[in-house]
Amino acid sequence: CFAYEVLARSNLEGLESPASMFAAAAQLGQEAELSRLIRHEGVKAGARLPDATNLFVNTHPKEVGTPDLIASLETLREISGTAHITLEIHEAGIVDQPALRQLRDVLLDLEMKLAFDDFGVGQSRLAELINIQPHYVKFDMHLIRDLHLAAKQRQKMVGALVGMLRDMDIGAVAEGIEGRQEADICRELGFDYAQGFYFGRPQPIRPR
Repeated sequence: CFAYEVLARSNLEGLESPASMFAAAAQLGQEAELSRLIRHEGVKAGARLPDATNLFVNTHPKEVGTPDLIASLETLREISGTAHITLEIHEAGIVDQPALRQLRDVLLDLEMKLAFDDFGVGQSRLAELINIQPHYVKFDMHLIRDLHLAAKQRQKMVGALVGMLRDMDIGAVAEGIEGRQEADICRELGFDYAQGFYFGRPQPIRPR
């Protein structure tokens, strides 16, 4: 296992999934606050994982470019212990290049890394990939799902994107892999990393 991603789940009726939690938070204008809380609690729980664990943590698009995100990252560095932290930016948050360059510099100062999440949906932000150069790009599960059954042209397109990332020394991550054949085609196309139910389902962190 190369890394763990911090995910949010709830036992409250009607708020079990991240989508329902953030929908409720949006009604109160608290999406950024909920995102920070999930990150902090997830990293604190991650202290129970083996030393020097790689933890991928998420952001909400409304946080990107705000001083509160920088302050949150500084706090995260203080509580993370020996964990290696990678901050994921959703495709919808990749809009302000100067803010992203500043964020990348802050992350480097804090010895953290940057990942672009859900690549392959929306505009895909190819220009930002070139100008910002995150450490990782995570291909959206809708691009990966049943990729072994897809037309050769689509497979070649995905392979070309992976090749472009590797030329820029950016790690390519395939999300949402649910079966061996999906894993096999992603390996053939040159992906560096993969995640999905095929490798393991989300579960609470257990003590060492």
